Amino acid sequence: MNVTSRAVRRFATLGDSVTAGTAGDEWSLWPQLVTEWLATHSPGVRHFNFATDGAVSGEVLRDQVPLALESRPDLVTVICGANDVLHYPRPDVEAAGENLAACLGRLAGEILPARIATATYPDLVPFLPWRPKSKARVASRLAHLNEAIRLVAEDHGTLCIDLAAWARRYSDEAYDADGIHPSQVGHRRIAIAMTLALSSRLELPDALSYWEASER
Repeated sequence: MNVTSRAVRRFATLGDSVTAGTAGDEWSLWPQLVTEWLATHSPGVRHFNFATDGAVSGEVLRDQVPLALESRPDLVTVICGANDVLHYPRPDVEAAGENLAACLGRLAGEILPARIATATYPDLVPFLPWRPKSKARVASRLAHLNEAIRLVAEDHGTLCIDLAAWARRYSDEAYDADGIHPSQVGHRRIAIAMTLALSSRLELPDALSYWEASER
């Protein structure tokens, strides 16, 4: 596909619960909101969500990437690594970065890098109901993970949507009760960040007017 082609026929999303949502979610997740925006420019676009709640980066590489490639997407997002940090007492952030690099590399073998996006993670630490030492430890690990994500994206020529920077505008209403997962407000804000970045990358009309119209 020519990178300047604006049509998006198949949109695939990979990753963890930031993308997959959780069992208790009763609202539209950001991939659905992004798909609705894409449909205003590419009627008939199909969305394939291969993300799973709790997935670590190695599982995204092993299980989700092959499924995504089978769906023949022309736009893909991959957000993973946070569970590598949160689930293990001594996380290997370098390995998480290597797994993401492998994900992007395999996808880029069949999809233009300009049509592949990843993202950093918001700073959720202020909203965690944990002890100060635990919160400080997670904050340091997330910072290292986000730096690895940025470097990997740069190396592969893929888009990195900086949700970490975007989330500085967040308040606790953007997070669910556990302080980790996005709330309805959070998913909408992620969708806005995603579409603003993608509209520039894909040479689509500015997404800002779309969101402004939806709030009227």
